[in-house]
Amino acid sequence: MKKISVLIICLLAAPVLIFSMSITDDVGRTVEVKGPVNKIVCISPAHTEMIYYLGLESKLAAVSKNCDYPAQAKLLPKAGDFMNPDEEQIIKLGPQAVISGGGVQKSAIYKLESMGVAVIVLYPRELSEIASDMRKLNMLLGGGRKAEKRIAEFEKKLKKAVSLKRDKIKVYAEIWGEPLMAVSENSFTGKLINAAGGQNVVASDNGEYPKISKEEIIKANPEKILLFYNPEKNYLKRPYFLATKAGKNKTITAVTGETLDRIMRPGPRVVEAIEELKILLQEDALK
Repeated sequence: MKKISVLIICLLAAPVLIFSMSITDDVGRTVEVKGPVNKIVCISPAHTEMIYYLGLESKLAAVSKNCDYPAQAKLLPKAGDFMNPDEEQIIKLGPQAVISGGGVQKSAIYKLESMGVAVIVLYPRELSEIASDMRKLNMLLGGGRKAEKRIAEFEKKLKKAVSLKRDKIKVYAEIWGEPLMAVSENSFTGKLINAAGGQNVVASDNGEYPKISKEEIIKANPEKILLFYNPEKNYLKRPYFLATKAGKNKTITAVTGETLDRIMRPGPRVVEAIEELKILLQEDALK
């Protein structure tokens, strides 16, 4: 009995193994994180979805208000929204790492890092980078073989979903109406359209989501127009839309709600998004 008691005391007195891991994020920075990691904040909706997909949600201390999928994510503490993360709340929570979507969150990233918080920027620009980001999250959170199996399943489904058709439908996709802002061919969303069998008509010379003129839309003459937001009531009657093949053939669709989330978020639901886009494009091809 004495031997057992001594063993228990020794185990309780043993130090917790603390180690440091290096993760290269999607903007090429090497981020040092002390492990094992049991507490993170994720302010990127797409990556919150990835964490749940991998079964690692127990490590989430808080998310952004925009992290609304799956439904359980809505119940977690909030640390601001995607556009305006709450740096003070994040610091109070004391996470070992913060997962950021980059871009508009730059200011928050700088402030958090100045306070000693490790921030990992994950912003996939290719379909293949979704699985790459999942593996980074798996490495960070220690999901092991179980999570890796889920990643492999996702890759298999994605490969099967991508369209190989050569005769692609010319597509103009818009994310805002005033000013006019489009989805370029080099953006993640543009590549998603291509994967579904569409040919994005907006070049990437002016960025991923550039401003565009009415004249440029008419000149591009798309066969399909997709509006990735809730437009005005009479959007089908815009004169510059009516001057295109899409306008003449009434192949203009406003995409909203959960379908829009699946399309705009580079997360595990992109497989469903590709299939939904395929249906939209195939329906119009029959007209």
